[in-house]
Amino acid sequence: NGWTEPTKRTGLSGRLARIVRLIHGMPLVAQDRTIKRIAQHAPDLGDEALELVRKARREQLRDLKFLEIYDTPPSLDALGGLDVLKDWLLSRKKISQISFNKRSFPAPRGILLVGVPGCGKSLSAQICSAAFNVPLLRLEFGKLRSGAEGAEHMLLRCLAEAERAAPCVLWLDEIDHALNSNDNRAENSGLVGTLASWLQEKSSQVFVAATANDATVLPPELVRKGRFDEIFFVDLPDPQERRTIIEVHLRALGHDATQIDLKSLVEDTRQFTGAELASICREASIESADSIDASRQ
Repeated sequence: NGWTEPTKRTGLSGRLARIVRLIHGMPLVAQDRTIKRIAQHAPDLGDEALELVRKARREQLRDLKFLEIYDTPPSLDALGGLDVLKDWLLSRKKISQISFNKRSFPAPRGILLVGVPGCGKSLSAQICSAAFNVPLLRLEFGKLRSGAEGAEHMLLRCLAEAERAAPCVLWLDEIDHALNSNDNRAENSGLVGTLASWLQEKSSQVFVAATANDATVLPPELVRKGRFDEIFFVDLPDPQERRTIIEVHLRALGHDATQIDLKSLVEDTRQFTGAELASICREASIESADSIDASRQ
C-alpha cells in the first residue's frame, strides 16, 4: 500500500516496486495487457518496462486531456526552505501509516497552497507524492472550461479517475484561474459545489494538493475546515530559505556551494522568488562553463 513506510529497494525488487506503483489503479484488462507486454518485451523490468507502463497510463488518460500522470516526482530534498510544510507532510506520513495498520486515525485529506507566484507552490504540490510514496496526478484546473463536455462533467470524470488510481496525490493546479471568471457564474457555482462536495465526502486515499495565486477569488465554502487539512501561505523566501534554495540548485548543477560567497549572494537577492534564484544559478553555471571553455582555448 502506498501509505505505508517505503523500504529502500535496489535492483530487480526496486524496479518491480516502481512498476507496481505506476500500474496501480488501471482497469484490470489494461493491467493484464500491460503485464503481458512487459513479459514479452522487457522481462528484465528495466527502463523499457517503465516506458510500457507510462504508455499504458497515457492511453488510459488520453480522453481526459487535462489530467496528467507524473511517474518521477521530485524528492523532498529538491525543495529549499518551507520547513514547516515539509515537517507537516512527514508528520502526516507517520499518521497515515498508523491509520492503515490500526485504522485508528483518518487518512490525510489534503492541503491548499496559496501565495506569491514563483515561490514553490507547484514544487510543494509535487513533493507530496514523494513524501507519501504514491503516484502523482496533475489536473490543469484552469483549462476545464475549454472542454466540449462542460467543465463540471470533466471535473467529475477526472476526480473519478483519481479515485481509481488511489492511493495517489491529486495536484489541482491553479484552481483560482478557473474560478476567476464572471463569464459564467452558473458554471462557477457548479464547479465549486462539485469540488467542495467531493473534498468533504471522499473516502478514497486521494491526497489533494491544490495551488492558487489569488486566495481572494476562492469562495468560502471551498476553503473552510473539512475541505483541506491545512492551508499554507507560500511567501517570498527569507534569508535562510534563500541560502537553502541556492544550495539546492547549485548542488543539482554539480557545483560546490562552499566555493561561492553565499552570504553576499543571499543579501543581494532580497525580494527574489525561488524561481528567480533558480534562474540565477542556471545562468551562473552557464557563464562559468563558458569561462572555462574560453580559458582552455
